[in-house]
Amino acid sequence: MKATLFLCLLAFMACGKNIVDILKCIYKAPKVQELIGDVIAAIVNQDFSKLLPLLKEALPELIITIVNCIIDTNAVEEQPQLGVTDKYTICDLYCKKKFPPEEYSTCMTKCMGH
Repeated sequence: MKATLFLCLLAFMACGKNIVDILKCIYKAPKVQELIGDVIAAIVNQDFSKLLPLLKEALPELIITIVNCIIDTNAVEEQPQLGVTDKYTICDLYCKKKFPPEEYSTCMTKCMGH
C-alpha cells in the first residue's frame, strides 16, 4: 500500500510534464529492460509464481529510476525542476522508510545519482 501511495505521489509530481518523455526514460533504464525480459520469460514459461517476488525485489530500484527520470525530464523541458534539496528530501524519506540504517547511505547514493 505504501509503495502504491509513493508511486501516486510520483505521478502527481509529474503532472503537467511530458509523460511520453518520462515513460521513454523509464523504459530505457537497464533495470527496467532486465525486469521486462524476466517478466516476459516468466509469462512464456507459465511460471507465474516468480512474478510477484520478482516485482517486489525490483520495486526499490524502479522507484529510484522513476524519480530520476522525472527530474531529468524536467531539466530537459527547461521548466521549474526539483532542486537538489527536493530530490534529497524525496530520497531521504524513501531510503529511511525502505532500508535499514546500514543500507541508508547506499540507497542515498543510488537515488541521488552519485
